[in-house]
Amino acid sequence: MTVIINGTDNAVGNPAIQGGTGGTTTGVYYPTANTIALATSGANAITISSTQAVTFAGGVTVPAAGITFSDSTTITSHATPNVTVYTSSSGTYTTPTNAKYLFIRMVGGGGGGRGGANVSTQGTSGGTGGNSTFGASLTAGGGGCGLAGGSATGGDVNIAGGSAAYPIDGTTGAGANGGNSPFGGGGGGIYAQNAGFNAAANTGGGGGGGCGSGGIGGFSGSAGGYLEKTISSPSATYSYAIGAGGTSGAASTGAGAGGIGAAGIIIVTAYF
Repeated sequence: MTVIINGTDNAVGNPAIQGGTGGTTTGVYYPTANTIALATSGANAITISSTQAVTFAGGVTVPAAGITFSDSTTITSHATPNVTVYTSSSGTYTTPTNAKYLFIRMVGGGGGGRGGANVSTQGTSGGTGGNSTFGASLTAGGGGCGLAGGSATGGDVNIAGGSAAYPIDGTTGAGANGGNSPFGGGGGGIYAQNAGFNAAANTGGGGGGGCGSGGIGGFSGSAGGYLEKTISSPSATYSYAIGAGGTSGAASTGAGAGGIGAAGIIIVTAYF
């Protein structure tokens, strides 16, 4: 193979070092100080920078730290997804550096169950579950006592929580079972003047109704709403809040109290 050292030009169309059958438009050239490049048919094919980053024609760059594309929105790596779980209170979520998109799953708080009645006095209704929110547009509503399940808005998928139930056995006074969210968790009703079961933690399930004493049992709480959302261009931060579970309804004398509704949950998965 004949190697030609070109002392008159150093450009992509007339490389400094030429050889083989490529003619005068294929070879090695030096576009800037401490940078080496390869040209084929007068076009750049590969560039190696002073920091040893390798750029291929078409915009793909391979630095020492990993692989990126010239379009900064398509950064890729072998990093595992980053999962953040919130189970109480409120605060700010900070999107991890280089996250390409976020996948959100969230449910509102479940309603509390009503306390059981005796022959002369009704029990007290349980409290309403709180809303879970993420950013300005995602809301998973809380469930209520003896009501339809909480709603959800803003998601790609929006599912209402399971509704409350009313007791049907006036003889034993057994309480009704709490509503379920897609995470399940509704508290069971109860008999023998016992308190209804609490919903499973952070499922958004409704509390069970308390058992009556010579009267009807308490109706249950409904579940919080549920949603899923993919955010393809994440913001730097998002405010969030977790819906609290509804409180237990007090029972009449000799009866059982209602079960406590479960708080909601927010699960944020960042992909890179």
